[in-house]
Amino acid sequence: MLNQSSTTVDLSEILVSYVQDANQEVETQIAKQQAKVERKVLKIAEIQNEIKAIKVEPLFNSEEIIASDSEVSTPNEEKEVPAEAPKESLPAQANFVNTPSIPSPPVASQNVNEVPIGVEYRLIIPKISVNAPIIDTDIFDEASWKEDLLKGIGHYGGDPGKGSKIVLTAHSSWWVPHEYGEIFRYLYKLEAGDQIYIDYAGERYTYEVLNQEVVGPNTPSIVSNYGYEELVLFTCYPYNSWTNRLVVYTKKI
Repeated sequence: MLNQSSTTVDLSEILVSYVQDANQEVETQIAKQQAKVERKVLKIAEIQNEIKAIKVEPLFNSEEIIASDSEVSTPNEEKEVPAEAPKESLPAQANFVNTPSIPSPPVASQNVNEVPIGVEYRLIIPKISVNAPIIDTDIFDEASWKEDLLKGIGHYGGDPGKGSKIVLTAHSSWWVPHEYGEIFRYLYKLEAGDQIYIDYAGERYTYEVLNQEVVGPNTPSIVSNYGYEELVLFTCYPYNSWTNRLVVYTKKI
C-alpha cells in the first residue's frame, strides 16, 4: 500500500520544481527579447548617424530655374549668373576674371563709310564698336578655337559672296584677359535692321540683322548650312556664363 503522506510531499516538490523551471524559462525568453531590442536600437541609431552624414543635394534649385527662365526670355538684359561646367562641343568660356560691375556699352564708332576697306578679313559692327580681325577656326576643336579666339573673332563655314552659311563666334566674358576677351559682350543690343559689315579679299559685304534668340549650346541651327548665304554670330550668354548661346541671324543685302 502507498503512504499517503509521502505521496503528498512528492507532488509538492514536483510542483515547486515545475514552477521554478517555468519561471527560469520565462526569464530566459525575456532576456533574449531584450537583447534583440537592444540590437535593433543600436542598428537604428547607426542608420540615423549614416543618414545625417549624407549630404543631400536638391534635385531642382528654384533660384536657378527662375534665373534661367529670365535669361532665355529677356535677351536684352544682362545678368550675372554662376556658370556651370560646359557639356557641349560649341565654344564656351572658362576661368572668368570677375569684374566689379558691368559698364555701359561703348560709344558707337564712326560711320562705316569712313572706315577704309582693307584686305584683311575683318568684322565691323558700328552699333557696338566692333572692328576686329576674323580668324579661321574649328569650333568643334577646343584647342583650336581657344587659341584662335585670343587673336580675334572665330570663323567657321563659308566666306562672304560664296552663297553659304558664315558662322562667327567670339567671347562675351573674359576667361583670359586679352584684347578680344569681351568683343561680343554687347551683341545682345543688336536689333532687326542694324547693319553688320565684313571686309573680305578687298571687298566689303553688308548684312542686315533679322532677329536674335537665346538657345541651348547644342542647337543645330547655329552651324547647319541651309544652302543660302547667311551670317550668324553667336556667343555665350548671359554675361559671365556659358549656360546658353545668344545667336544673331542676318541676311546679305
